[in-house]
Amino acid sequence: MLFIGTQLNEPLLKYHIERYQLLNPEAQGISYVIARSATPIQIAALEAYKIKFIPGTLQDFVAWLKEKIPTPNDPDSIAKINIPQLTTLLTSGQGRSFAQLFEHVTAIKRASLSLEARDSGSAIRDFYKGFKPTWRDISEKIPADLEVMSAAISRVHTISPTDLKRLLPVIGPAGSGKTTLLMQVCWHLSNEADWSVYFLHSQPQSLLDTLLAIEQTSTTEKILVAFDNIEFSTEHVAHALKSEKLKKILLLGAERESSWNRRGRHVLREFSQPTLFVRDFTDQDAKKILIQLQQFGSWTRLGKLKEKERVKELVDRSKKQLLIALMEATLGRGFEKIIEEEYANITAPEERLFLVTVAIITDRRCEAHVSLVDRALDKMSILRRSSVFADDLAGIIHKNGDKAYARHPVYAKYLIERVIDPSIAVTAVNGLLRAFSDYKAPVIQNVARDEATLYKSLINHSFLFDLLKGNENRIIQVYKDLEKKFESDGLFWLQYGLALRDFEDHSAALEKLRIACSAYAMPHTLHALAQQLFLQAANSDSSSLALGLADEAKQILEKLDDIIDSDDTYPIVTLAEGHTAAIRKHVSEAEARSMARRYALILENRAHKNPTHERLRTSYERMFKYASTGTWFN
Repeated sequence: MLFIGTQLNEPLLKYHIERYQLLNPEAQGISYVIARSATPIQIAALEAYKIKFIPGTLQDFVAWLKEKIPTPNDPDSIAKINIPQLTTLLTSGQGRSFAQLFEHVTAIKRASLSLEARDSGSAIRDFYKGFKPTWRDISEKIPADLEVMSAAISRVHTISPTDLKRLLPVIGPAGSGKTTLLMQVCWHLSNEADWSVYFLHSQPQSLLDTLLAIEQTSTTEKILVAFDNIEFSTEHVAHALKSEKLKKILLLGAERESSWNRRGRHVLREFSQPTLFVRDFTDQDAKKILIQLQQFGSWTRLGKLKEKERVKELVDRSKKQLLIALMEATLGRGFEKIIEEEYANITAPEERLFLVTVAIITDRRCEAHVSLVDRALDKMSILRRSSVFADDLAGIIHKNGDKAYARHPVYAKYLIERVIDPSIAVTAVNGLLRAFSDYKAPVIQNVARDEATLYKSLINHSFLFDLLKGNENRIIQVYKDLEKKFESDGLFWLQYGLALRDFEDHSAALEKLRIACSAYAMPHTLHALAQQLFLQAANSDSSSLALGLADEAKQILEKLDDIIDSDDTYPIVTLAEGHTAAIRKHVSEAEARSMARRYALILENRAHKNPTHERLRTSYERMFKYASTGTWFN
């Protein structure tokens, strides 16, 4: 900001200085003021605002500009300097396709990052009410800088750009502060001259192409790309890193510990740095958090305690999770009680349905597009729009642009699992799935990637089992109601078949899985069909029918074993266990043990190549023991 013709004692100048300090409260950077003269008192007052006094005149300043910048940059040049991707966008001849690579990418740079408030306007910041931080929160240092932040920055600095292990996993339980940590590290590094920093808000259509475009257009020596929810991008990250095309990018990814242990660490182990865990915080961390809470959070209860009691209160409660510790310590009630009371205070059935609909999406770690939620409300015969509901439920639901979300995935999960009635949950999930039925099949190929992720999650048999408390009638009825709407969608029929398998209705499950393969024969669908064929063979009293089913499964799995690199159950595991069980029941023990011996050799070789894969190892041990001793383990 350049003021010409003002005076140091001008009230308007002081007003604008204080205004811009309020808008940019981060304690970085120095400003300058040029004046003919200033008193020591005036110079000291300016220094309090981090403004340095330089004696001189306007003519001196103009002469300096001409000397340092003889040919000023035009607006286009300035824009290209600030947004390096703009040069490629304007000159590549593929402007639209190139721009789409950056659809879900945010460049972390103060000059270009939108720091507009998305807060409720209350003196108590939404972050301390349990919501995820905004970039404005991060820039204003609303969350405390905990010890794990220093550790993360140190770890990033020690990784060489030439290291092939380009992923630093940030792992911890839900609500432990992983997303906040990612954003804090990004903001810190964005202020270092040799780093370009980007944040992925959702999975791009092609992660590798997006990362290559970032490298191509970034002028710095080092690039950090951060993203949440590794689980949703595991295969894409592995593909990008396996290509060995990336030369400067370091990936910083966060995931829940259970999900990482189940999938990510197996698939990404050869590309990953040692894990950075986000779990407990120290007494020193607690003191830092309390300083922030006093300024930006609810202090009514904590203010009555002594400092040692406050620290103990936070540290003791943090044995759960940081998010829960903050809410319980400030409100003085259990996290569970807070959620239950808030829900009980919502008496209108339509408001409850809206909250549950958004909470289901938030629990799936997805963003609720307002257009999708409004279509779901239409399917439930609710005429009010999301914007009206969000206003009425402010503090529980946030609406940011065209997206809405519940307070936090931890909040949403407890609400769904412990508070709401399954009858409301089934109405909400049915409305959401019917909203997806408006798209052409297969749905996942005709929606944006983030909505495809949500659809796969909602239709998943395990999710519906948990959501509807294992109630067979409700779960199967969800699929029955949607049979016609999703008749050409292979994923729908796959999950329908797996749901029937959960309740041991194997004949109906086999029928649905055959339909799934006819609709869209994906490798994982064929694998599920082969598993079901073995299950049907195991439950059949007819040896000829059972052996026919087993042979069909064998043919499917032998083809699949060459193309599926599974982090769950390899086709060879299904083949070895299912085929041996079928021969044991319908032919003879001797033939089954001979077959188990052959499969044991294959499994042993595969287990040596994948030493961390528990399922391969246990399958090998099972086949080996049966072949050696004749003892069969179900």
